[in-house]
Amino acid sequence: MAGYSLFIGANTARGYEHFLREIAPERGRVCVVRGPAGTERHRLIARLADQWEAAGWEVTRYLDPEDAHRLAAAVSGDWAILDGAAPHQIEPVPGAMLIDLSAALDRNTMEACRKELAELHQRIRNLRLRAGRCLRAAEAASEDAAAIYAEAVDAGSVYNLRLELSRWLTGAPGPRHRAFAQAVTAEGVVRLHDSLDRENRRALRLPWGYDPNGLLAPLAAALRANDTGFVAAMQLLDGGRLAHLCTATHSLTTEVTEENWDLKFDQTVLQGERQALRFDQAAWELGLHQAAEALKEARQARDSLERLTADALDRDKQAEMMDRATGYFR
Repeated sequence: MAGYSLFIGANTARGYEHFLREIAPERGRVCVVRGPAGTERHRLIARLADQWEAAGWEVTRYLDPEDAHRLAAAVSGDWAILDGAAPHQIEPVPGAMLIDLSAALDRNTMEACRKELAELHQRIRNLRLRAGRCLRAAEAASEDAAAIYAEAVDAGSVYNLRLELSRWLTGAPGPRHRAFAQAVTAEGVVRLHDSLDRENRRALRLPWGYDPNGLLAPLAAALRANDTGFVAAMQLLDGGRLAHLCTATHSLTTEVTEENWDLKFDQTVLQGERQALRFDQAAWELGLHQAAEALKEARQARDSLERLTADALDRDKQAEMMDRATGYFR
């Protein structure tokens, strides 16, 4: 049975942030897959996710923001398979099975192309650094806009809305973890907001630039205090600030609209800052676009890297290791 899909991490203004360790169940079976690019870690994760769904189990798929068409993790109940290779490095998971697909590589073949591999790795690092600079510029623009809206917002409307939402947002006991429902990728900004839909859904209408964390963080704290399970979907460029909250029965999302906002703002302040807000939004969009272009080039370099690695892959040994991981979950 299909579950939902989210990003386990994202390229943010602070570099790559991920929450892979948070989704590993405390009990049950966990497999951590490692290996360099080209060893097809994602193929093993997708195989197990498909098998679990075919057996009728609900599966949560966590996409890789480096390539939104690939999986970085899959979880079904107390079973999980996680991509533990860069950039998803995680601390050792007690009791987890480790599959290191680098053992399926022929060392002589890898040594023969060592220089080319090193050059590609360096190019990928440089392009990711460029993407990070663009994202930091975008974040600076959004922070300026957030400061303007913080000055203009009516505190009474914030209090009333938070009180209303605290009465509405309920759920059931369960685990809690963070993820991203949106990420800057080589294809631009990819959003997975449909995965947050629940039986009871509410979308908050807010202006671009307003930071919803002040609304949502107290709600998340209240859910945690009541031992309610939830997924906290974080903001596009900041893994420490909330954008959406989702329990087993309720989903609270935020969406940008130009009017009919759910909060009141001092229009005199906004009118006086109109040009600044327009500039901030343009700078934000430009930063995201430039970051996506850098990530696109990085993916092209990674594709070249994977082709070199694939030439050194012992397919029989790789298949044996993948079968071992599959058998672990029987």
